[in-house]
Amino acid sequence: MICIIPTRMDSKRFPGKPLADIVGKPMIQRVYESAAACPEFEKVLIATNSPEITKMKFPGVYTDGIYKNGSERVAHAARILRLSEDEIIFNIQGDQVIFPQYIIADMLSCFDDQDINIATAGHKLFVRDMNNSGMVFVTVDENGNSKSFSRNHPGTQVFGHVGIYAYRNRYLQKYAQLSQTQNEKEYSLEQLRILENGGKIKVVLTEEPCNSVNTIDDVKIIERMI
Repeated sequence: MICIIPTRMDSKRFPGKPLADIVGKPMIQRVYESAAACPEFEKVLIATNSPEITKMKFPGVYTDGIYKNGSERVAHAARILRLSEDEIIFNIQGDQVIFPQYIIADMLSCFDDQDINIATAGHKLFVRDMNNSGMVFVTVDENGNSKSFSRNHPGTQVFGHVGIYAYRNRYLQKYAQLSQTQNEKEYSLEQLRILENGGKIKVVLTEEPCNSVNTIDDVKIIERMI
């Protein structure tokens, strides 16, 4: 099974973020090493077109295009690699530094159900999460499917979203061909394109912290956790 990590240097909120130093290692190296330590992955690749990252010599695929989000970059990488339409592809976002390894196996098990085309993860909210301007919240229904994604705390049955996705490749390619929805553009939430086109997203849950980097302040929090 393959994991593709999409990343770019031109983040609006944190330019140069992939190379941000986290206790002596660039952020992208920490994400790569975390993914490579997961036994489910036979191959882990970085998808980017940034020279600063390609020269680091990670196993990777050069993706030079116009992408609205990381999922579109991963879809292009899958086409370059000629992955089969039945392949399960994991996308660990390039700033998802901390996550428990077992959620990869939990997400993979979702695909035992042939009706599942995409899975993601949610984590228990901690006090510090409530003041994190980069936090994305996910609400979950009684069947374990997402009801909504939001940048504002929506109330009950809410978790923090983890920047990890798994898709059947055929669905990922379909997703990449769909137009952005108005809400997706307004809130910069790629998941809304799926929900607003009638798709379902299975959500696996963890009570452990799952920290990503959106701002320089997040780097400081993660450094205290490592």
